Amino acid sequence: MKHVTSVSLGFCLSGGSAEEDPKQIGLTHLLEHMLFKRTKKRSTFDLACEIDCLGGEINACTDTDELVLYGEVAGRDLSKLFILFAELLLDPAFTEEDLVLEKEVVKQEIIESFDDPDSAAFNRLSELFWPGSSFGMPVFGRAETVASFSLLDVYERLENLLVGNRVTIVAAGDFNEDQLRQLVSKLFGELKSGVSFKSPIIHPGAGVDRIIKDVEQVQVALAIQSVSPGDLDYPKASLLSCLLGGGMSSRLFQDVREKLGLAYEVGSEIEASKVNSMFLVQAATQPENAKKVVEVIDRHLLDLGELGPSREEWERSIAALTAQCEMEEGVVSSKMWRMLETFDLFGDFHSAREQAEQLRAVSFDGLRDYCSRELLNKPVAMVLAGAVKDIEDSALEKRIVEKGKF
Repeated sequence: MKHVTSVSLGFCLSGGSAEEDPKQIGLTHLLEHMLFKRTKKRSTFDLACEIDCLGGEINACTDTDELVLYGEVAGRDLSKLFILFAELLLDPAFTEEDLVLEKEVVKQEIIESFDDPDSAAFNRLSELFWPGSSFGMPVFGRAETVASFSLLDVYERLENLLVGNRVTIVAAGDFNEDQLRQLVSKLFGELKSGVSFKSPIIHPGAGVDRIIKDVEQVQVALAIQSVSPGDLDYPKASLLSCLLGGGMSSRLFQDVREKLGLAYEVGSEIEASKVNSMFLVQAATQPENAKKVVEVIDRHLLDLGELGPSREEWERSIAALTAQCEMEEGVVSSKMWRMLETFDLFGDFHSAREQAEQLRAVSFDGLRDYCSRELLNKPVAMVLAGAVKDIEDSALEKRIVEKGKF
């Protein structure tokens, strides 16, 4: 991308919380934290200074399917960032004292999440929707599991992840490709092979729950199973999410916010992983409005399942998502993340232009058929969190309890 002056670099280790058993939940996330503590060459403070001096954004994240180190720096600094990431992975030297401190940091992260009604609602929703599996547990783990991890546990988890068939390295932006290839070959060329990560297929559950919090609002969260990014129907799922709650002209934004004034935030999205994905609808409102908000969500989901979207909604959602794809082409961080995600899913790069063509290929009748198949008679879970004590049960909640589906 010669028209830019920065480079975005990503190191992906395939295998996240999805392959952790209940006693291990949160181990990969703790490893993510520990990687930045110290190496054989640099202290915690030395690493922090190097990161600050490079500027840009340098961080890491863990989800169900992978642990990712990523950063965006000036193009001239690619080798410095690459060597830094390689050092974190290949020459870690974090200690027992580091582990004690970082466990406390993660503990605070867990407490913060459960104090927040939005996060609490999503965590409980995941537990209902993916019952008995690591997908239903928070990626950062639980206080008791994190407290139980030893230093050896963390190092062994890194050893399991850092094998050749689990590591993907990508870069986008202004850089010398030959230089990058030499760095990869020199520092990672002799990685041994190991056990590949295969995400387990989980059958979704159904249920309703309420979480009482001493706050002013109620968080509404609802989940239905969705197809995953590798599925041929994923473009249709993306269009459905867009027209239901993905923009200002979407059904939920127009009804819940613009016409009724019931919420500031309302929308839908696909919480996607390799094989287990959920179609997520969320809103935040005052207690006296919560039942009405749920009724509006219920009405639109049933309407889309039974009648499908209008032709105008189909056209508008295709226009919105293809425009987003076109704008993404010039953003180095977006291209880097697309490379990581598509290599992980397909073993090859699928560009934003290819995605735009797949969206344009979705017919009106094809989208209507998808809505009917995927919204009706499917397991559904819903959680209300916040000031929920005196809210009357909605018809949707009663239907989920009785039938477990729409």
